[in-house]
Amino acid sequence: MWHGRSSEQPVGRRVANRNHRFGRLASCEEGDRRLHGSWRGIRQRKGENLATKEDFDQLRDQLRKNTETTEQIKSAIGREDWLDREWRTIRARNLEQIASNSQKTLILVYQAAVAWRSGQVANDPDPSAAIALQTHQSLYFPELSLEVSAFLSSLHDLRDDAFEFYMMNVRTRADAGVIEQRRLETQQDFDRLVKASESWRRELHIRLSQVAADVYGRTWAPPEN
Repeated sequence: MWHGRSSEQPVGRRVANRNHRFGRLASCEEGDRRLHGSWRGIRQRKGENLATKEDFDQLRDQLRKNTETTEQIKSAIGREDWLDREWRTIRARNLEQIASNSQKTLILVYQAAVAWRSGQVANDPDPSAAIALQTHQSLYFPELSLEVSAFLSSLHDLRDDAFEFYMMNVRTRADAGVIEQRRLETQQDFDRLVKASESWRRELHIRLSQVAADVYGRTWAPPEN
């Protein structure tokens, strides 16, 4: 699990599509004005009430087609608005899952690492929180791909370093005194890995706050504990 990477999906294409539809709608409205101008031209050419039925039918068909196109564009814009609202609602429901699963994953890895470095037997960290974090990010927050990927990679390094320390002591059948000496000698490297994980966790939470401003429309602070 710890070597996974998030996939990023494109975001914002709906805005460009909507702008395109608004442009077509404006073109349809301009077409209505031109139709009225064409009708005035016919009356001027043929005199008051002298337009032929063929001319009238042609203008009527053009106006009907223009009206149908306008209604189709309005309907499409309405669907886009509805999709935007639904997408915002779904993201809001899953926003706190990112924060809570990142915190839970950090705690699980750190607890196992400390135990291993103390010479204690400990189970490998449960990957379910990390899987949930990666899944929620991939599905609902593609803009957080960098932060989530870097955060999980830092935890991967932390876990591997501590487990290798534990296995080295097992292979050499080191006693408590040797384990403690080795722990002190490698403490700086371990602290550096811990700080890297915590730093990426904070960076992820900063980005979450920025995303929340769009999702909720207000300030939101992820939990720190």
